[in-house]
Amino acid sequence: MFGVSCAPEMFQKFVEKLLLGCEGTENFIDDIISHGSDELEHDIQLDKGYLLRMLKENNVLLNHTKCIYKTNRIKFLGHQLTGKGVQPPEKYMKAIQTLKKPTNIEEIPRFLGLAI
Repeated sequence: MFGVSCAPEMFQKFVEKLLLGCEGTENFIDDIISHGSDELEHDIQLDKGYLLRMLKENNVLLNHTKCIYKTNRIKFLGHQLTGKGVQPPEKYMKAIQTLKKPTNIEEIPRFLGLAI
């Protein structure tokens, strides 16, 4: 169809296929996360576990200014990922806490859209 581009979906599938052999690795489009149950497991999966080598062998360039290494908390797809699980970002929590109560029927969908 005119104006339809499937490039993002094709790129997502390409990166997914590259990462098939990489344990503890997830991606969304061009964002790649490597994780482990502890620092040692993470380092093994990142270095010896194929990920960095595979990216280099396939000429995938990393923007090192955006790379974050050895952290226990990251923002990914609008959520905070931590060792304790998935948590909403602090800015969303503050917005919900300071939101005024709905006073009429028109304000309820706006409140629910933010809270859910």
